[in-house]
Amino acid sequence: MDKEDLIELLGSFLEGLEHAKSKMNEGALKNGIIMLHNMVDGYYQAELFLQSLMKNLTINQIARIVEDLRNSFDLVTSAYEHGDSIKAMEFMKFGILSNFKKWQKELNRCLLPHVVS
Repeated sequence: MDKEDLIELLGSFLEGLEHAKSKMNEGALKNGIIMLHNMVDGYYQAELFLQSLMKNLTINQIARIVEDLRNSFDLVTSAYEHGDSIKAMEFMKFGILSNFKKWQKELNRCLLPHVVS
């Protein structure tokens, strides 16, 4: 994986998260959670790659956003495991999707100058 691949994958991750949210909204919570777990696996691979780049990036908010995103993943999973589909949906929408979009925006801001050069 390189920086260009990561930037392209961000769009795919977001589409996958949106699709998982749609499944959850349709009442297919289990299917949405399965899709979410698949997206989380891909996200962690991207995060591992990103760790090797962090020292070369300008000052950024990536570490803080990553922590918020991880917490959001945990909250959705916990709500699902406790059978609270309403909380799971709230955490999906206002936690995971919101934090993922922040992460994507910050990565684009930090990585695009390096991709162009």
